[in-house]
Amino acid sequence: MNITDCILEHLEKVTKKYGQLPEDSRPVLEPPKLAAHGDLSSNIALCLAKIAGKKPRDIAQEIINDLKIPSEICEKVDIAGPGFINFYLAKDCIYKLLLEIISEGGKYGKTDFGGQKKVLIEFVSANPTGPLTIAHARQAVVGDILASIMETAGFSVEREYYLNDRGRQMRLLAESTRARYLELLGETVEFPADGYKGGYMIDIAREFMKENGDEYKDVEISKALPIFQEYTKEKIMDMIRKDLSDTHVEFDNWTSETKLVESGAVEKCLKLLEEKGYIYKEEGAVWFRSMDFGDDKNRVLIKGTGEMTYLVPDIAYHDGKYKRGFEMLIDLWGPDHHGYIPRLKAAMQALGRDKESLRVLIVQLSTLYKNGQQLSMSTRAGEFVSLRDLLNEVGCDAARYFLIMRKPEAHLDFDLDIAKKETSDNPVYYVQYAHARIASIFTKYEDTTGAPINGFDFTKVDMSPLMEKEEIELIKFLSQFPVIIEDCARILGPHLLTDYMENLVSRFHTYYEKYKIVGADVPLMNARLALIKGIQIILQNGLRILGVSVPERM
Repeated sequence: MNITDCILEHLEKVTKKYGQLPEDSRPVLEPPKLAAHGDLSSNIALCLAKIAGKKPRDIAQEIINDLKIPSEICEKVDIAGPGFINFYLAKDCIYKLLLEIISEGGKYGKTDFGGQKKVLIEFVSANPTGPLTIAHARQAVVGDILASIMETAGFSVEREYYLNDRGRQMRLLAESTRARYLELLGETVEFPADGYKGGYMIDIAREFMKENGDEYKDVEISKALPIFQEYTKEKIMDMIRKDLSDTHVEFDNWTSETKLVESGAVEKCLKLLEEKGYIYKEEGAVWFRSMDFGDDKNRVLIKGTGEMTYLVPDIAYHDGKYKRGFEMLIDLWGPDHHGYIPRLKAAMQALGRDKESLRVLIVQLSTLYKNGQQLSMSTRAGEFVSLRDLLNEVGCDAARYFLIMRKPEAHLDFDLDIAKKETSDNPVYYVQYAHARIASIFTKYEDTTGAPINGFDFTKVDMSPLMEKEEIELIKFLSQFPVIIEDCARILGPHLLTDYMENLVSRFHTYYEKYKIVGADVPLMNARLALIKGIQIILQNGLRILGVSVPERM
């Protein structure tokens, strides 16, 4: 049992008498924001105040009076603020934190916080009408890293791409390919006013002509368009899959809107809403009573023309996610979909689902800069920066790291020039360099002692020579890694991980510049080698969650 679990067990024993806490009032045990408030802090007294009918500070004092935590674990426990209980760990206990990290190695940071709850994260889900843009790139990276974080935090996670492969945009795509095809055959055609003009469309039309010759030159447009649509969709999806794969983003499921509609799931969903009394007809259209569930107005499901709105298949699609056994749904959407959230949540409530089990993360746009100039982002005009362009410019590591550095709902400025620098100005280089520096220290140890570092048993090292303030603080900071992972999962904020990594690296570089490691007296050298081994483990685990390479040399 680790130290945190030990303290939690003692807290659980003495707080049972106050009753069962509600699910939405979760006590935590984590490092406080201020070092003066101890090594770990719990809000359990504040959580218990309502059900106990007492002041939080009074409950906190009662808890402290009943606690029997051994002195070799905690040297002091006190109360701060409105009723936080602060724990001050004994120095030997702090050394044990470092030993836990070394002993668990690649598993350190994994927790059972999620209780293996089944989670489906749907992200990217771009219409297959062109290569992925920088906006899609950010959704892809945020979604993928969030999934990895939640897996580490104990959730059972699947990644899903929803293929919007029907409707007006797909028809425009087919018309655009057909127009380019006919142009290549020497025909004079009017290009669709809202068609897709990117160079990739000419490439696809050329491939189509190469495979089919002039076979579709005189085919009636109503018969030709389905052929062009399917061909173009598959070609673009091949590009999308390749770009995602090269960004180290893989999906467990690819779900087609066309197949969803063809399956009859949409009609069944509409019928169920009608049976529940949440559908009515007015002015020739079919409406959903979304105001019954907090939306600002009722929503059209079927237009007077008989055409379904986008909401209809989305309702069926999300209801189907629950039917597949998922307990939490997480969607990553662009900023233009913010107003869509209340109506979809309303639909889920109408179908008997808990609206809190559907969480939508709005991923803001990114602005790219090169040589101090902002780059254009217009997709339909064909003047845009694609994910492929970004990968070619800065590589996968920098792309992934930079796209996750800010909270998803905040706008991101991505400076391509900084992303290519091999200096501390480049955060991903700064973090990777710390790992490489530790590897070089171990190499120096081998050169100096003639002993292989692989034969060094870090778990048997006497940590007591680690007496400097910076050393103790480093160990404490390392031990926060599992808490950071859980915080990321709780708030759906993977950017907290890069913040933590950069903070850790800054502390390490400062420590390395100040204190000698190889060359210190043997007991102190061994203890410091164990300390940087702990740092190396956290860097490795963090970088792997981020999907960024872990270099031994730079």
